[in-house]
Amino acid sequence: MTRWGKSKGMEHLTGPLGFTDMDPEGMLVEGFDRIGTTGAVYSHPYYPKHMERLGFVKDVDWLEFLITIPKEVPEKMHRVATLMGERLGLTTIKYTNRKKLVEDYGDAIFKLINEAYDELFGYSPLSDKQIRHYIKMYLPYLPLDDLSMVINKSTRELIGVGITNICSMPLSTTMWWTSCSSPSSPSIRTRA
Repeated sequence: MTRWGKSKGMEHLTGPLGFTDMDPEGMLVEGFDRIGTTGAVYSHPYYPKHMERLGFVKDVDWLEFLITIPKEVPEKMHRVATLMGERLGLTTIKYTNRKKLVEDYGDAIFKLINEAYDELFGYSPLSDKQIRHYIKMYLPYLPLDDLSMVINKSTRELIGVGITNICSMPLSTTMWWTSCSSPSSPSIRTRA
């Protein structure tokens, strides 16, 4: 690949990247003793050394954090969330019907992801066609108890979305990601 790229006048090679950010990307460089918490390609411990020997250098770190979620929301956190919701006119919503979720917020979920991820290294926004594809691919199978959404009370605009997937990893670890954005605050993305 390097020789071919150079023969075509290329000076820079970045990867591994997927066609979209919904595809596995990156290379594991530490934490080989843990099960990955996102849809990423697992690479063996010798890969980073092999890449260095070939003359490649790391361009960016994508970090994951192990977070233990408490069984009950701490009282102080609950009070702050309630106060902020009242002050900013926000509320959480839950769905019990996937079809209604898709009708009401299917597009909005992925458009919010586009907005929140926009400034991340290597991110390419999802097209409307890709959004329709991922709505069909993910939302029909998502346990609705694992979906949290924050909306503006008056406009019903989606402000934040969190998808939690409790999995059977050792130590009962949890994998989750959230995307948050609002007109008055910068976008935030967390993968843990």
